[in-house]
Amino acid sequence: MPVPLRPTVVVLVSTPESEAPPLAAAPSLGLDLPLRFVVWLDDQQRTQIGYPDPRAIASRHGIAADNPSVIRWATNANRLARGRRRRAEPPRPPAAPYSAGSGSSGRVRAASSARSTSIGKGSASRSRSHRPARATST
Repeated sequence: MPVPLRPTVVVLVSTPESEAPPLAAAPSLGLDLPLRFVVWLDDQQRTQIGYPDPRAIASRHGIAADNPSVIRWATNANRLARGRRRRAEPPRPPAAPYSAGSGSSGRVRAASSARSTSIGKGSASRSRSHRPARATST
């Protein structure tokens, strides 16, 4: 007998401004794009949102998890999952293209960052709990 599924939706989200730098550094990252968010109702009828951690995805493709562009991508994904809008920011100048200069492995490395990000067991995905959406009738 098949097990009934809860109401579930998979949403594919692309944020080119935050995905482009890591994608340029490791084209294989395109296999994991666009980022997938899974939205479902839990047992208490609360909306849950789960998505893979962009830092773990970047690490799988040889990009340091503490790379500033990866942190920006992860921050944008978290913001989307929480439903928060970004504050208006002045436009940034275009980033210099990544290149695999002589003797370089072609991987992006974080420029001197005092912040380190550890990816421990079970952190490959994030899950956020939200109030259930209200049903509207027309």
